[in-house]
Formats: sequence, structure tokens, C-alpha cells
Amino acid sequence: MKNIIEVKNLTKSYKKIKAIDNLSFEVKEGEILGLLGPNGSGKTTTINCILSLLNYEKGNIIIFDKEMKPDSYDIKEKIGVIFQEIAVFEELTVYENIDYSNTKLVDLKEYIIARDIWIVGGDGWAYDIGFGGIDHILSTNSNARILVLDTEVYSNTGGQSSKSSNRGSIAKFTSSGKETAKKDLARIAMCYKNVYVAQISMANMNAVIKAFNEANNHDGPAIIIAYSTCINHGIKTGMESGIDEQKLAIQSGYYPIFRYDSNKGEFHMDMKEPNFELLDKFINNETRFQALKIINEVHANELFAKLKSDAKERYEFYKSLENK
Repeated sequence: MKNIIEVKNLTKSYKKIKAIDNLSFEVKEGEILGLLGPNGSGKTTTINCILSLLNYEKGNIIIFDKEMKPDSYDIKEKIGVIFQEIAVFEELTVYENIDYSNTKLVDLKEYIIARDIWIVGGDGWAYDIGFGGIDHILSTNSNARILVLDTEVYSNTGGQSSKSSNRGSIAKFTSSGKETAKKDLARIAMCYKNVYVAQISMANMNAVIKAFNEANNHDGPAIIIAYSTCINHGIKTGMESGIDEQKLAIQSGYYPIFRYDSNKGEFHMDMKEPNFELLDKFINNETRFQALKIINEVHANELFAKLKSDAKERYEFYKSLENK
């Protein structure tokens, strides 16, 4: 009887651990072969090598008198595999599993669109309690996508002050006005050389669409920080004016919007030169700032002067990146 499977001098290592060491055997037509051994003895590794799912350092695998290779579809269509736990190979991508199956799905592969999965959270999570996790994700090469809804307050717990809150704003725990500047999450994220970073606002929907498309196509982590109006801002004209208020935030330089692709080395400002004189109008239109003037007008004016200085410095920093 002829050989159906021939394995000659198969050797496979995982770093310093040799899982298979010069293994050779034959399976003739009509024979049944069982691989016995404790966990870690190389049984699954041997099968995966035979199926051409794993690369190996040395050896030859012959099936039906032909050398088994990753693209040996004429051999694979004659092989039946019963999986132990799942119906796909974890080592392969979705498209690679389809190719390996050599079924009718191969012709439909281009119509199977990969899902876009995003991690979504508020500024309290992103700037404060969850920042350590975000920092860890950004430091990896994983294609993680993060969307931060930046209301600058803990909106879901009743409007507490967060590290995203700006100077002079009033919220729970900062009833006398927040003394320190807003944490610049985008600037921190840009310290990692493989991260896509964008700050967006619905004041510029073209830039919003570009940012999400670029983030999805980016090879590496991506974070989008979206300025989000909130009832806790106390917009005097009401939440129905949220888009207009976002436009004023951009026009006054309060909130810069931009896109940064680290892989391409490209930085784009998505706003015109701001008119910082409009900052007074923006501040006076929101109760979170205006209320401080009622409590202590002198102190309010001091904090607002620093807020304006912060806005100018932040814009000039990001503007300088566009010119590099």
C-alpha cells in the first residue's frame, strides 16, 4: 500500500522550546494513526504543521505524493478536519480561514467586511479613572480604536469636575472654580510614535468623517477625542443650540480640532485661525463659567485670564506641528 502521509525530520521550536524534534513517520492507505502524549508534547503542533497552519524550521511533509504548502488547495480539498473546540483556526485571520477552507466562501470573500470595534467612554473615564488603561493600549501595536466623548465634566454621575475640566469652571468638588488647566490628553497620546490622534467637533463634520476613516485604516492604536456639549454646561440658549455652541468653542480657540497620523507623519488643523476675543462670549454663554462671577468676580476674572492664555498656548502648539 502506498503512503498517504509522509513526515520526514520535522522540527518546530517556540523560541527556546523545541516542540518537535526530527519527527518522522508514515501513514499508509487504510491505516489509522493516533498521537498520544501529555499536554505540551507537540501533538497539536504536529497536526498544525501537517495542515500547513504553522511554519517549521526543518523537514518535509508529503500528502498524496505532493509536498504540503499553505497554498496547496488541491490537497486541502481532499482533507477533512474535525475541530476539538472551535470551527476556525485561531492562528489565522478571517480571510485566511476562508482561503484555507477552499469552499464557495472564497468567491464571496470580498463581500465579507471586517467589523469596526471601538472602545467608547467619557472624559471622566479617559482622563481620570481609566487613563492608565488607555495609556497601556496606546503603548502597544494593537489596532485598538478609542472614542472619548469629552464633555469636560463627569456627565454620567451628575457633573463632577474632572482632569478634562477647564480653569474657572464650576462643578461638584470645584464650587469655587477649578484652579488648574485642562489635561491635554491628545498631546500625551502623541508622545507614542505609532498612534493616530484626532480632536473633533460636530462643528466640522467633514473633519469628523475624515478622522473616523483615517483611524479605521490606521495600522496601530487610534484615539479620537470628541468635544461634546452637555446639560451640565448650562448653555444659556439651551441644548438645542449645542452645535452653535460647538462652533463658538472652535471659533474662539477654546477647543482646537486637528488630525495627526503618526505613520504618515501628517498633521492637519481642521479649523481657521481662531478669534480669541470670542472667548468672552463663549464663557459668558455657559453657566459652568458664568456662575463663578456671581460667587467671586475678581477670582473669576483671574482664572478666565489664565484660561485664555491656556487656549492661546494650546492652539499655537498644535499650529506649530502643522508647519513642520
